[in-house]
Amino acid sequence: MTVLLVSHDVGEILKLSNEMIVLENGFISKRGKAIDVFSNKKVSGKFQFIGEIISIKKQNFIFILSILIGQDLVQVVADESEVDQFSIGDKVLVASKAFNPIIQKV
Repeated sequence: MTVLLVSHDVGEILKLSNEMIVLENGFISKRGKAIDVFSNKKVSGKFQFIGEIISIKKQNFIFILSILIGQDLVQVVADESEVDQFSIGDKVLVASKAFNPIIQKV
């Protein structure tokens, strides 16, 4: 079943889409997996930081990623489908828009 979702929420797009199409002025400007389209560091967000994954811990049905950003340790929640792409030591981009943080490899 094909579903068309129109959204400006990056976290929602990353979690719910298999393929992403970006339209600009009525034309397709980008197309592919959402993570690939957003990995150019042009993620929309109120804040963006690059850090290193220090630990990945499973708690019930979610995962807690501890990320060292400068001298600060930040914890980000991820589900199983998201955490499969990450390993301890990975450099990642952490961004948030309206309290919906996303995390990407850089």
